[in-house]
Amino acid sequence: MKHIKLFEEFVNEASINIINNFNTVLNKNKLDVKVFKEIMPKTAKTIDEATKRIQMFDGKTMFVNDITDLVKYRNNRDESYKFVQEQYWLNDKFNVQFKDLGLDPKVGVNVTLLSIYDTTDPWEKPVFLGKVFVDTKTFLDEMYKLFEVTREK
Repeated sequence: MKHIKLFEEFVNEASINIINNFNTVLNKNKLDVKVFKEIMPKTAKTIDEATKRIQMFDGKTMFVNDITDLVKYRNNRDESYKFVQEQYWLNDKFNVQFKDLGLDPKVGVNVTLLSIYDTTDPWEKPVFLGKVFVDTKTFLDEMYKLFEVTREK
C-alpha cells in the first residue's frame, strides 16, 4: 500500500491507447468560456478550432496522454487550479489518417481535452469548473508563462 501512495505522489502522467471508435462528444460539464477567458485568455481563443479539429477524428484510432498539473499564478493572483489534460496524438503508422483528412502529419493532432478544477481554497474539495477542447501548443505555452506547476495538494 505504501508503494501506491508513493506512486500517486510522483506520477502525474500516463498513456493509454484508445483503439477505434474515438468519440469527442461533450454533452455535459462544458466549461463556461467567459470563466476560461479570465483564466487563460489566449488558449480560450482556440476552443472552436480545436473542437472542430478533434471531431474530424471521430470513429478513428486515437492515443491519449493523460497529465495532471497543480498550478498557481506566477503573479500575485491567489487562484490555483488543477489542470487534467487528455492530450491526443497518433502513432506514426497512422499518418494515413492525417492524409485522408487533409491534415499535415507534422502538425499532429494538437488538441487537448482540458478539465479544470479550482483549488484556491485549501480547506475545501477542488471545485470542478468544466471541460473544454483546446489547442495543445497554445495551452502549454500559456500555462508555463502564466502558472507555476506545483506539487502542493
